[in-house]
Amino acid sequence: MKTNLLVILLLLTSLGSFAQRNLYTFNDGILYTEENVKAFIDTMERNTPLTYQVTPLIYHKAINKDTIVNFLTFSMAKLNGQPRKRVTFKYEQDSLFLLLHKKLPGFSLSDLNGTVMSSDELQGKPTLINFWNTQCKPCIAEMPQLSKLKNIYVSQMNFISITDDRLEEKDLIGFLKNKEFNFAVLANGGDYAKSIHISGLPRNIFVDKTGIVRYIQHNYPLDLQGKEIPPDSPDNEFTKIIKQLVGLSK
Repeated sequence: MKTNLLVILLLLTSLGSFAQRNLYTFNDGILYTEENVKAFIDTMERNTPLTYQVTPLIYHKAINKDTIVNFLTFSMAKLNGQPRKRVTFKYEQDSLFLLLHKKLPGFSLSDLNGTVMSSDELQGKPTLINFWNTQCKPCIAEMPQLSKLKNIYVSQMNFISITDDRLEEKDLIGFLKNKEFNFAVLANGGDYAKSIHISGLPRNIFVDKTGIVRYIQHNYPLDLQGKEIPPDSPDNEFTKIIKQLVGLSK
């Protein structure tokens, strides 16, 4: 992965300039200029049907002296016959992202065998925590690719999932029977998800070996055509993050 976000910020602030900079990130440790983002938006618009509106959404801001790092994603909405508007940035703070670079709040939840697992047991290795439920189609769709990631890095990372479904263990076991999902599944995690402000699903939280939240991502990475990016691709952000965390854990 490219230079760590914190290192880049320190370099920027050491330049001594008093002009406020706006930089952008997709929460992958890479910073982009406004020109980079505008070029990306232009590409998205050219490749998106005219019946859809592209909206860049800033969901978190990190301020370091004269630099503002805007955490950016994109949404697309069907226009239903209305003309496409000029693209404008929208800002809505996602409270979950206030956990970035802070200790993950503790939890104690039961797996599908009734065994209680606590967050303390995850110390010593980086961890990917996947939040999902049985009614979330994107959650189910990403399970096979997440499982491939686990197969590659199982000796170096913890891989767990938390569902907010209030179902009995036997019902969850039945639901997952024909699903390609090899994560440890912790049930009845709705209260915990609510307490850390999980506002949509899926969510994937990457925690370092000391329990600090380093990255928060939405669904498994997709390309511009909406196809899943293979785990061994250099463009797969999840793989980049995992490689960085595993490197830091050595």
